[in-house]
Amino acid sequence: MPIAVFLLILANLLFLAFTQGFFGNSASTTPPPRPVAPEQLRVVGRGDTPPAPPASAKENSGNDKDSSENKAAAEAKAPAPAQPPERDSEAPAKAAPAKASGTKAEPKPAEAKASAKPEVCLAWNGLSVAEADRLTGLFKDRPLKLTRRSQPAEVSQWWVFIPPLPSKADVDRKAGELKQMGISEFFIVQESGANHFAISLGVFSSENGAKDHLENLRAQGVRSAKVGPRAGKGEVVSLQARGDQDAIGAAKGSAAKILPKVQSGSCG
Repeated sequence: MPIAVFLLILANLLFLAFTQGFFGNSASTTPPPRPVAPEQLRVVGRGDTPPAPPASAKENSGNDKDSSENKAAAEAKAPAPAQPPERDSEAPAKAAPAKASGTKAEPKPAEAKASAKPEVCLAWNGLSVAEADRLTGLFKDRPLKLTRRSQPAEVSQWWVFIPPLPSKADVDRKAGELKQMGISEFFIVQESGANHFAISLGVFSSENGAKDHLENLRAQGVRSAKVGPRAGKGEVVSLQARGDQDAIGAAKGSAAKILPKVQSGSCG
């Protein structure tokens, strides 16, 4: 019995050695294990779908070749772009000079300004109102720009006066008060204007003389009188005319004919 068991174990060992190729030729048809590429290993968790195996280099090269062939075929079928005819491109170029030749060159602003005549200014000073009115009427229809300025005549006297009163009754009442104070030398301004119904108490050639007289009046009880300049009658007018040299020359000659004593000069 022990011998039979030993022989059975030995037979199994020999069979195992034979199948593993220890005796030279192996009768097994099991293919040798394939080499493992570490870069192709993927770790997949439980329940996850394994990724698709990458296409081989041969398959990639085949796909690239097919896509290049398809692209070449599509380019061969596409029609070539049409070239524009040369006559159409030359037509606008020939038409442009014709259009340019029909237009006239506009004058430059500098040339137009140079052609304008320079402006000249002539002035008449010290005119009376009547003289200024005559010159204004003479020049109103001419190509001239007129400027008129008026100012009061120069101060020639100083006077002591009671400012204008509202009415004739107020003037008469004030005159009665002056007489009661012993003042009889006064007169009432009757002329229309800024000093209408004023009462003049004296006219002097200097301001100091007028002030001395005012002090004497206050000593007599007059409280409403005051000192002020008294301008000459009327007003002084200056007239300026601007225009080109020909228009100013004609205006100067016309003014000399109607006002020979009035002198003209350039505007200051």
